[in-house]
Amino acid sequence: MIKLFRRSLALLICVFVSLLVFIPSFAWLQDRFEPDIFSSADVIMVFGAGMDADGTLHSSTILRVEKAVTLYQQRVAPRLHMSGGMARDNGPAAGNQMRELAVSMGVPAAAITSETKSLSTLQNALFSLPDLPQNGRIIAVSEGFHLPRVWASLHWAAWNDRRIFDVALSNSEPFRSTSPSLNWPQGAMVWREVLATGFNTLRVLAWQMAPLVNAKNRHAWLE
Repeated sequence: MIKLFRRSLALLICVFVSLLVFIPSFAWLQDRFEPDIFSSADVIMVFGAGMDADGTLHSSTILRVEKAVTLYQQRVAPRLHMSGGMARDNGPAAGNQMRELAVSMGVPAAAITSETKSLSTLQNALFSLPDLPQNGRIIAVSEGFHLPRVWASLHWAAWNDRRIFDVALSNSEPFRSTSPSLNWPQGAMVWREVLATGFNTLRVLAWQMAPLVNAKNRHAWLE
């Protein structure tokens, strides 16, 4: 039993260190190798990054929307999809606020869909399925350090719905440069992302097993 515990602990430490190296390395490399012009896609999807209770979008969210609008103006996809829930009950939803911002930047309202219930990256992907192609190409927009989790979440959601997505990744910035709660954003964001990746793995496993025990409201486990 002690030997098994030691091996398990060693594996967890190895995974943790690997993610700690991989995530910032990916963000740095992705920014340098992202194409100037993407191949054509069916939709550009923007993952919400944060919003105040009154509906004021955080700077990180605004940068994501701006990047998506730039891609739209390059005509790499015919429409945008915004995903983000409410910061408080019965308050404005980030998905709708992001949509309004894109409209103010010149994107036709008819070219934008929004998802307004999600409170996590996993829910962003899962709840957005009705607005995503059955089998097509998606350009996903977020910060570089967050894009690996975005990629995994979209493929997980597609797999559960028996779909196949080709997911291209576009960063609004490699690391979040502004945040109302961080004094050292790059380092803190990487640590948070490593922990979030591990936590999301556990939540996905629980979500997948929920039907076996007749659990109700399993979508709430993904918040």
